[in-house]
Amino acid sequence: MGLVCMRSRFRALAKKVGQVISVLACVLYLQAPAAASSEPRIHAMFVGIADYKHGEKREEGGPRPVFEDLAGAPADIAAITSAFESRITLAQSKVLLDEQASREGIISTFNTLATDAEPGDFILFYYSGHGAQVYDLSGQQLSGYSSTIVPWDARDPGLPMSAAGDILDNELRILIDSARARGINVVTIFDSCNSGTATRDPTFDSTMIRNRGAPALRVENPIEPNVKTVAAMARSAGAPVAQGYSVHLAAAPDGAEALERYVDGRWRGDFTEALTNALDELSANATYRDLLDAVRFNLRKWLRSDGNGRVMLDIRGEGDLDQQFLGAWDPIRLLDGSRDEDGSWSLQAGTLAGVTVGSRFAGYASGGDARSDNKQPLAEAVVSATYPSYSDLQVDIASSASAVPGMLVWRETARGAGQTDLLKVALPATGTQLPEPAISTLRGLQFVELVEKAPDLLLRRRADGLLEVARWEDDTTITAFDVSDTGQLKDVLTQISRYRQVLGLIGAGNKIDIDFRISSTDCYGGNPVPEIQYEDGEPKFIVGDPERSQFYFTLSHRGGGSLYPHLINLTANYGIALVGTTGQNAEEDKLPPGACWNYGPASISGDGREHMLLVIADRPLPGLYNLNATDLIARNITDPLDRMLQNAARGTRSAATNAPGGIWSVRAISYVIEGEN
Repeated sequence: MGLVCMRSRFRALAKKVGQVISVLACVLYLQAPAAASSEPRIHAMFVGIADYKHGEKREEGGPRPVFEDLAGAPADIAAITSAFESRITLAQSKVLLDEQASREGIISTFNTLATDAEPGDFILFYYSGHGAQVYDLSGQQLSGYSSTIVPWDARDPGLPMSAAGDILDNELRILIDSARARGINVVTIFDSCNSGTATRDPTFDSTMIRNRGAPALRVENPIEPNVKTVAAMARSAGAPVAQGYSVHLAAAPDGAEALERYVDGRWRGDFTEALTNALDELSANATYRDLLDAVRFNLRKWLRSDGNGRVMLDIRGEGDLDQQFLGAWDPIRLLDGSRDEDGSWSLQAGTLAGVTVGSRFAGYASGGDARSDNKQPLAEAVVSATYPSYSDLQVDIASSASAVPGMLVWRETARGAGQTDLLKVALPATGTQLPEPAISTLRGLQFVELVEKAPDLLLRRRADGLLEVARWEDDTTITAFDVSDTGQLKDVLTQISRYRQVLGLIGAGNKIDIDFRISSTDCYGGNPVPEIQYEDGEPKFIVGDPERSQFYFTLSHRGGGSLYPHLINLTANYGIALVGTTGQNAEEDKLPPGACWNYGPASISGDGREHMLLVIADRPLPGLYNLNATDLIARNITDPLDRMLQNAARGTRSAATNAPGGIWSVRAISYVIEGEN
């Protein structure tokens, strides 16, 4: 088991790029969550080691010691404890610094938390310090080594290496499994590296950067675990065993580095810095995958901008990354927003993050201010338009604000009805005007608004006489056709409007305890296809490549009451199709509690980014079953959710149908397809 974690500053996402940045920073090992009788409690331990008992400090200008002390742990612990304690009510918060973080201290503290926790609770274990590897010559490890964390009292030079005192990955697994056996969920976050050798790169001196790797060890026999675990005590007492889950978030994989650097007068770990800032932006229902992707994205942007050439990007997450982060996150919704060069404001989140038109936000200088009940906002704003990855804001600056920075943290204060029905279209520049029939067609479409600034689409007449339809946000051509073909013009704009309306449904609805994912196996773990490959945090498939062209969508129902799933595929060319359910027999489509459901194995075609929407409700939605029909006429629909979805597929919605009752949710998975050349 490799344990790695990271951190980075999650600030403004690139504006006007049509891609989704998910937000997630570390990895954990997950199984089905245990049932809890009440709201889960979080028992936390924060371990930071800088001044090792047997470590050496580096003399200025001198060579790096074989086992060097660190400097960033104090700042890491201060930042991470503040990040969690300001957002979550912790049932326990135990901080172990330096000599408190001995081998015995770490193990006994974990067992204390596991003893106090109830089924359904969480243990949060954060570690900042050295990581290492133990070369296992006994042959018990297939990889030839075990990963370790290095307690404060480890590496005593007076003892043989076999008694070095590291905590091995299999020992950590025993501790974690002992808690899971009692129905406790375990989240581990490690800002350390598992480097096999001590790095002596001279750039570490010149750029004030160093890694967190202790020297590798060679032992003839693995260190035997010597821990009386909580699970063992429970079994010996005949206590019932209920399974919890675990997730691990890590700054680096086995054999790689986690870095700390000297910035603004202090040492701090890159991963923890990124993580704390990503936590500052985390939305109410964010998953571990969301957190990991946000950290990875911001590490790339932030570390490459500092000019030192050393970028730590190989962060890892393990386990069920689509679980809700800690299951009990503060529901306050915070998002970044920035002022553009022309003075307008935009929110660095859009429809794919669940932002809706009409939503209201209050702007603050920091995430801490946004969560404080004693801070007045610097500005207030309303969302005027949404796009896949960003939203436009109409901002009113508070009269009491003497100076407003160019970036604010925005707290959602009211959720709007949803995406506007109007598709904003800009006409060609002077000299390339459209013929009058095309202009008349545009003016006759009730869902189209002709604008001069900030449109959704650009229409331009090319030199070859064709009319080109392009996205304004990235200037990508969608299609081109004869400028006199008004029927084609109407069909194209209608289809794009429908697509935008359906896309705008993402994130709406209630919280439902389901697990929706893209997978290389069915929901029972069988019938595998080749492992899914990820690029920049998104699944990527290649048409024609048998190793990268198949997958499953799986759904596991973990709550109570039967549900009815529907999958809507939004293709890269603005297609909308209902897939994965026949709609002919409601009883066959029903998903009872505890059941799982598969779509696949699916094969891919096309080229570009696609979205698979899961619409799940406590009743069938017959209005969706004719989604592929050309007329898209919704007949005899009385259910408000059904009517809203069907209207969205027709390109029109209204506030009256935007607040349906009952239990329902709309979620999405995005993926990229590379077409054949």
